[in-house]
Amino acid sequence: MLELSDDPFTVRVLVVGPSGSGKTVYLSSLFKRLQVQSSAAIFLECPQAQRIELMEFYRQVRDREEWPASNRVHDGREYTFDCKTRRNATNHSVLRIKYLDYAGELLTEATHDDAASRAQEELTERLVTADTVLCLLDGQYVRELLAGTEDGINHFHHEMSLIFGLLQSAEKPVHFVVTKWDLLAGHAPTEGASLAAVRDALCGIEEFAHLVENVAMAGNEYEPAVRLLPVSAVGPDYATMEPDGRMRKHPGALPHPQYVEIPFLAILPDIFSSVLGRLDEATRRRLILEIQIGTALTATERIKWLSGTLSARLSKAISGVLGAVVGGKKLDKVSEAAVEMFASRLTEQGDRKMDLREQELGKVDRLTEEAASARRIAMDRMNAELASFVSKLPASVLRDGEVS
Repeated sequence: MLELSDDPFTVRVLVVGPSGSGKTVYLSSLFKRLQVQSSAAIFLECPQAQRIELMEFYRQVRDREEWPASNRVHDGREYTFDCKTRRNATNHSVLRIKYLDYAGELLTEATHDDAASRAQEELTERLVTADTVLCLLDGQYVRELLAGTEDGINHFHHEMSLIFGLLQSAEKPVHFVVTKWDLLAGHAPTEGASLAAVRDALCGIEEFAHLVENVAMAGNEYEPAVRLLPVSAVGPDYATMEPDGRMRKHPGALPHPQYVEIPFLAILPDIFSSVLGRLDEATRRRLILEIQIGTALTATERIKWLSGTLSARLSKAISGVLGAVVGGKKLDKVSEAAVEMFASRLTEQGDRKMDLREQELGKVDRLTEEAASARRIAMDRMNAELASFVSKLPASVLRDGEVS
């Protein structure tokens, strides 16, 4: 039976999107892609009951004519993923993600049902306490928007405008995830040009353009990252859209998901960029200098340094800013792993060799150092994979989350 790690860095991800946008299909494909570590920086573990549920969703995607049913109005789901990395034949926890998935109808339809009304209130509260938001955009309607059809225009000016209004108060990283990318990648001669066309079409919608600008400018100097990320839960040549809008699966075809891991890989870099954006310039420079000094320490020394040796002013800055961005926690309630990875994000150095004094370390210290090194390497790989994706598809960055 899976036992989640005792002190992970927990990030709450709120997923919103209209009914039919593909939230369930996306999540099942994401889990299938990342349940075993391959070339990705991390892999996912979750409680057995959730693993069975997600794999059943994926089986429906792969084997049946129909697609997994959308959530009913008051069937919000919460999934807990332990994101891990493997080093020296040992699994190390990088962070924990609480993935909150709400039914699309809660966002777009009026209801007089008591359960649904309570769920709507809870959804609003969850937006406030979430650390990052994934807003799913239905690729079929994006395709209609690019074609200039009435259905596409109405969907974004009416149904999606309700969701954009909800996100107006989100002072945190936001990823707009374009689902069903297999329907859109060939819109232009290159995939990059196709995403740029999608970006331009969306930014032509006044509510979307204002939302991106206002979320990015919330908090004066603090600019959360805002991304436009294409994903395909099934990949190309798996299904064809019929004239009536239904997706028909090709007999014998297997899904080959594309980019489904990118929104997850961007979570930590974007949160840490948001933390960095809230630090004033003088504090930021002093913090980087002190962290560079601290990287020469052994694991045990560095943990003591991170928690106590930093000047009171810097400790207060970290506790206030990291706590403000990640769930309203105080520094003593944020795991040492979070501070460690934040330090790695500042110095942008990951696989540092800290074995000069290894013969002097006890077993516990060696294990502590191995875990810290694994987290830093995972963090660097996440940054590298995200940078490679952005280099390939630069239109994916609406706002980069740095200081204004």
